[in-house]
Amino acid sequence: MTIDHLIEQIGSAKLLGYFAHDSEEWHEARKGVAGSLVGSLMGHNPWRSAYTAYHEYLGLLPRESNGPSLAMRLGTAFEKPIQELWVQENSEWLTAHNTGTWASTRNPNFKANPDAIIEWSDGSLGILEIKFSRNPMNELPPHYKDQVMWYLHVLGLDRGVLVAVANGELVEHEIKYDVVYAAELEAMANEFLNRIETQVPPDWDGSQSTYETVRTLSDQLHDDEVELGELYQSLIRAKENMDDADQRLTLLKSQVLHLMDGARVGTFEGDKVIQLQVRGTGAPFIVFKRG
Repeated sequence: MTIDHLIEQIGSAKLLGYFAHDSEEWHEARKGVAGSLVGSLMGHNPWRSAYTAYHEYLGLLPRESNGPSLAMRLGTAFEKPIQELWVQENSEWLTAHNTGTWASTRNPNFKANPDAIIEWSDGSLGILEIKFSRNPMNELPPHYKDQVMWYLHVLGLDRGVLVAVANGELVEHEIKYDVVYAAELEAMANEFLNRIETQVPPDWDGSQSTYETVRTLSDQLHDDEVELGELYQSLIRAKENMDDADQRLTLLKSQVLHLMDGARVGTFEGDKVIQLQVRGTGAPFIVFKRG
């Protein structure tokens, strides 16, 4: 019996098929709420807000003319070798099986497209998700946890593992199914689908993603004037506060760099919180490891 048949026997999801990554068929099969979307709906995705996701879903934003970003292409290119390496190192306890795109039997708009299915030696099944990052991943980013939890919820599985090559190191994070957390994801998914149906976009959230989306949607200039009223007063106050905060942040970063004097790691109460990095032959710069 194939791994797909074993999953279908659980009764939570139905296999839609296997589709080439980023193909029109792949995008169509994932229509609804897929794993890569839930982090945006929860406000956890640092690159795509719910506001942006809404306009992308409705086709109001153009697809990137140059295709996926370099980071996305690297992630796709390294996915298979990372998976093979991790499975090889854990072959005593598990195997991994590639799978296709799934839809929930409770709500066909809930989709799952995991990188692979883990089959542990005791016969239990789980999710395997692969990531590649140039940054450290000592803690599991919330939007990645959202994604794996969504796959568990749709497929009816109890645990998953996110494996990543992050900053040159192989790391793994286990995610166990949490019924309360999953219910929150489902509530956000239902709210998003209702917004799509009623054509009511999510609120502005202050993210760069939302700002860039508004810029894209407002790119047609015309010779009119608009009274800004109190909105301008709020805007100028925010700018003045930001200028003061930027200056304060730069001052503190200078003090931290001076104190570290080339040490690679800075700690606070025993936790590694700052890392100094360099690019090429350049001078060191600060990378925040938390906060």
